[in-house]
Amino acid sequence: MNALYTSYDWSDNGSVVTTSNNQWNTTWYHTEAWPSRGWWLDYQQLYYSAGCNGCTSRTLTGKAGFAYQGVFDPTGTLFYNTYVNTMRGQGNGGYYCTYSVNWRHSAPGWHSQQWCAFGYNGSSG
Repeated sequence: MNALYTSYDWSDNGSVVTTSNNQWNTTWYHTEAWPSRGWWLDYQQLYYSAGCNGCTSRTLTGKAGFAYQGVFDPTGTLFYNTYVNTMRGQGNGGYYCTYSVNWRHSAPGWHSQQWCAFGYNGSSG
């Protein structure tokens, strides 16, 4: 019913990260017809959490929180979802990612899906 997609694009020279460009979070959430609100984006963050251009790696972290008030919970207190995506681009062209999902409550048929994909521009050296 909601999702966070974090994208990270970087280049290297074979040993250090030379550029970090075109990073973004994309969010998706399902709304409902009035008078229900459905899901909405409560907050979103995107920031470098470690490393730098010129370092052996650079880490990007994307976060989002989604609240819900609607036909399944008119009070707006039952559902709340948070997502954290952490992506590290390395100076040798390697990459690493982690993700966490926290749902205050779930419903039958709900399941989490995670993927890790990078926009690697290749070595400039």
